[in-house]
Amino acid sequence: MTDAQPGPDRTTQMLDRLAEMDLAAAEHVHAQLLATTEPKAVAELARAYQRAGRALRQVLMLKMKHEKDAAEAAAKAARAAAPSIFADDARDRMASLRTVQLQDAVGRVAAAAWPDRPRLQREALDRLDVLIDDWLADDDEKMFLDRLDDLVVEACERLDLPLALARQWEDLPDPAHTFDPAAGPPLPQADTG
Repeated sequence: MTDAQPGPDRTTQMLDRLAEMDLAAAEHVHAQLLATTEPKAVAELARAYQRAGRALRQVLMLKMKHEKDAAEAAAKAARAAAPSIFADDARDRMASLRTVQLQDAVGRVAAAAWPDRPRLQREALDRLDVLIDDWLADDDEKMFLDRLDDLVVEACERLDLPLALARQWEDLPDPAHTFDPAAGPPLPQADTG
């Protein structure tokens, strides 16, 4: 069996009918305009023709907007239904790698922007984590398809970090402070004996 294309929705049908009626009205007024020679009647019919033409144009624009909105909604639904271009396990590995790269780059920029303010550096990295989560939640694969340099600049712009430093992040030194809990000093052990 083949899938039949769905017919036009009710709004499209109404706009089609309204456009046909407006076109018929404009044609009728135009015919009367061409048939008359009296100046007062010509002026009135010219105004009526202009109004009928304007009404027709407005209906056609509404119809075009409705069709565009319907096409965008269908495309969005199709994108949401389509599988990701990456397998889930590969996507997770790529997300982890890109996250580490972004954290390193933005960490360097934050350390250069605020060399003696580790709290501000930490806050920038915390906000970066939220931004990365937002990017990963979107299904547009931005984190994987955009160049790393472009992502660093965009992230720094959103985090209010200097863009001049963001553009040269690879030349910046590693930050003096690490904020990774796994890289911190070991926790003291309780004396149980």
